[in-house]
Amino acid sequence: MNDNILQACYEYKVLHLVSCLSTCIFPDKITYPINETMIHNGPPHYSNEGYAYAKRMLDTMSRAYRQEYNCNFTTIIPTNIYGPYDNFSITVSRKRVYISCIPFLFISYLFNLFILYYYYYYYYYSRMVMLYRV
Repeated sequence: MNDNILQACYEYKVLHLVSCLSTCIFPDKITYPINETMIHNGPPHYSNEGYAYAKRMLDTMSRAYRQEYNCNFTTIIPTNIYGPYDNFSITVSRKRVYISCIPFLFISYLFNLFILYYYYYYYYYSRMVMLYRV
């Protein structure tokens, strides 16, 4: 599915694509603290190996499209955020993070649905037109 979305965005000249990765893409055995440069430093946990490698390939393919075709495709990893200024209050901190992520995730979801709808509509419509021309 990731391959199809990236290819459709390239074919239809989508200006910006933001894909979400998961924290399961990080290696199973790694030293902490971790950052985004450590994604490919080892195999992921065996329990979610297929999903983790698919997400890793999404990151790799997004960079390849950016380098080869100059597409503005990027990936983000929405992980837990901890630091010296974090608020560990259960009632405040999680609500703040969730509320700030909701609009972005909703827009990204709608955008991906639009791309898929447009891609499949165009594909099936062009096939139907070709069938009626015969």
